[in-house]
Amino acid sequence: MRASASRLPLLMSCAYPARDDVRVPESTSAAGDRGAARHAILESELVARLMLGTPPVDFGPAELGDPATFVRNAGAWLDVLLSQATTGKVWPEQVYVYNVQADTARTSPHKRSHDDPQHRADREIRCIADVAWTSYPGGQVHVDDYKTGRIENVDPAAENAQMRALGLAVARALGVYSVTVRVIAVDDDGRCRVASEATLEEWDLEEIAASLRSLAARVPTAQPTPGTWCRRKWCALAGLCPATVDVASKAIAPVLPAPPTEASYPIIATPLSPTHAAYLLVVLDLVKAFGAELEKNLKAYAKEHPVPTGEGRTWGPVLSPTTSIETSEVALEVLSQALGRARAEAVGITKAGIERAAKLVTKRGEGAAKAREIMAALEAIGAVKQGNRTEYMETEAKNG
Repeated sequence: MRASASRLPLLMSCAYPARDDVRVPESTSAAGDRGAARHAILESELVARLMLGTPPVDFGPAELGDPATFVRNAGAWLDVLLSQATTGKVWPEQVYVYNVQADTARTSPHKRSHDDPQHRADREIRCIADVAWTSYPGGQVHVDDYKTGRIENVDPAAENAQMRALGLAVARALGVYSVTVRVIAVDDDGRCRVASEATLEEWDLEEIAASLRSLAARVPTAQPTPGTWCRRKWCALAGLCPATVDVASKAIAPVLPAPPTEASYPIIATPLSPTHAAYLLVVLDLVKAFGAELEKNLKAYAKEHPVPTGEGRTWGPVLSPTTSIETSEVALEVLSQALGRARAEAVGITKAGIERAAKLVTKRGEGAAKAREIMAALEAIGAVKQGNRTEYMETEAKNG
């Protein structure tokens, strides 16, 4: 069973990715890199405040908008937290390993299961608590988890499978019968707030333990269960899952040519031979054409009838603000003075281009401040224009 607390929001809806015989590809993204960098800073600042030494911080390939501001705001949040735990205990970035069969938990120095010689894949779930703490000896245990992405995509603490498992694991490891779990939203500038929280009592913990035992029993024979969670819970198998292939095959079946006799292969994501690859190229064109037509018609429908996607959310048109920069001789002169030869990187004079160019002419961590300085100069000459564009996305359903 390949399961961790962070994957439980997906696995509770579809256990297929947790099967030992299913290969789940590593997924990376700029948002993930930024999140990892922000988690690392929060951990480093907390450890430093606890006088445990300061671990080195790798900001990662995705530069923080303004590291100094982020550290300052994050530090202010940690100072408040520690002021609430002056006589209690604080456990920063601790790994708890929950045993679904024994209903017990242990701590581990290993974040990855394959590094842990004690790990039992058939029965253990790895849970990493960003910080656990108590206000005073014997006081209520709190478990905080940082969320750096779009907080509206994160289930509230009381319903969040990850937070519930974290609470259970910490409670069992510490031998307590009540624990408060908190989702902490962290914005781009390091400002932290409690997005949601829930206190799990003894009966709640028993219910969570039962649900994890049920999950472990389902995993070995679990089959793909497609649904909105494939996208909303960021399933790394979305493009490779048999359910995805089945949907694509049925969608293009009416116009799909028969495969060459010597290449009667199934429609899969990996070519097996030159002939098979040529056939899959035809399949790809058809899937793209079907997808484009489907997207166009869904957008037309959603303009009049927002599409319900579950949990009180709908998919439809949303007006989003945009920033454009007019190309003029004066604007080009501003860029030349600020960026020198790197001006060429600001192709088309876009905000993203300016941010890329600013990184080339500044030290690590100073690019965002330079980009803001340039944008302010462009605004001063009237080159920055504000507008709107229509995007299609999920939002909370409107009442009335």
